Amino acid sequence: MNFWQHLVFGLFVGFGAALFLQLPFSTALLAVTVLGSIAADVDHPKTAIFKVIVSLVVVAVFFIAEQFFGTYLPLLQAVVFSIAAATVVLALIYILKPRHRGITHSLFALILFAIVVLLLTKTVSIALVGGLSYLSHLIADGELKLV
Repeated sequence: MNFWQHLVFGLFVGFGAALFLQLPFSTALLAVTVLGSIAADVDHPKTAIFKVIVSLVVVAVFFIAEQFFGTYLPLLQAVVFSIAAATVVLALIYILKPRHRGITHSLFALILFAIVVLLLTKTVSIALVGGLSYLSHLIADGELKLV
């Protein structure tokens, strides 16, 4: 399935579960449902979620490195070292990322996602909706592993 099919199916499942649980609509519910429906594809370099996360990580590494190096080096050297650090992190992401439909398409990842949602929202019902949205992605792909 592609991004839009996963998103529509995940929204259908997530909002269906929210209606069943009588949850009021909220931005947290929407965010968790959308993320749950597409998060399993974070391991595929052509997906939107992969590109967004990699971009955010690289930008964050650049600014963190610039702050660190900027304390000890002149500005130009700090920028060069920061670009190098961001490039190394980008290379590591591509080298170490799991294979597509590997661990991110497992019950382990689903449970981990639901636990993270629970810790962030402190709401069991929203974590359940997020988990069901994630499960919708796995079912749609026909890839449901234990680990």
